[in-house]
Amino acid sequence: YLRDRTHAHWVGMNVLTRYRIGMEPRQLGSREGASEMGERTWYWRVTLSEASVDVEGVTLGGLVRVEVEVRDRDDRDREPLARVVGFIL
Repeated sequence: YLRDRTHAHWVGMNVLTRYRIGMEPRQLGSREGASEMGERTWYWRVTLSEASVDVEGVTLGGLVRVEVEVRDRDDRDREPLARVVGFIL
């Protein structure tokens, strides 16, 4: 169980990193895909949305919130094994 959750987290971080370094379009909305890791297929769904963050009373706007959910089966109703959230400019 812990191995599966760890691999799912790594898959989510890899997807998030692709957005952070500009390998994926920063188009708002959702997108699904699959990745191979540990001789298994992992299914992910990424959602990009507009965001602003308050930091010590200062609002930072113009951000994009990237949320990645990773499952070990192609089933949206199944609870994700990992969820990764990050922000990009």
